[in-house]
Amino acid sequence: MNKFIKKSLFVALTGAVIALGVSGCSEDKTPAPAKTAASTADSVPEPAAKKEYETFDVKPDNEVTAVERLKFEHDFTAQCVERELKNSVNKEDDEKRFTEQCACITKEVSKTLTDEEAEKFVGEHEDPQSLIIKFKSAAYTCVQEKAKPIEPNFSRKE
Repeated sequence: MNKFIKKSLFVALTGAVIALGVSGCSEDKTPAPAKTAASTADSVPEPAAKKEYETFDVKPDNEVTAVERLKFEHDFTAQCVERELKNSVNKEDDEKRFTEQCACITKEVSKTLTDEEAEKFVGEHEDPQSLIIKFKSAAYTCVQEKAKPIEPNFSRKE
């Protein structure tokens, strides 16, 4: 019985290796037609294809002007502080702390701000989903505690 299990396992593994090897060798691309000597001599080199950008939110041809960026930063910070103060118990003391944190968040968001996001926020008074995602990421960076807690020192002598 033990030999039967070993042989069937060997056959199954061999079949799997062959199946994967055969399917891995196939290509979806069709081969390019061969060029003749006359066509290569008269041909003009093709221009390089325009590089597509892999990130969805940062495109160099959609730069935000300095005026739009300042308007965005001012409005975004004011909206952030207003939203945080809405649930605050001690508004006077919390305003300074929220202003600093919101200014940091705004600077982080502004680094990757696109023209479309600025137009939607400043012009149409809407919050695009990409700004919400950037806000949460920047809030994590800016609001986390900068100083680490002091760890206990068990090696000291008393």
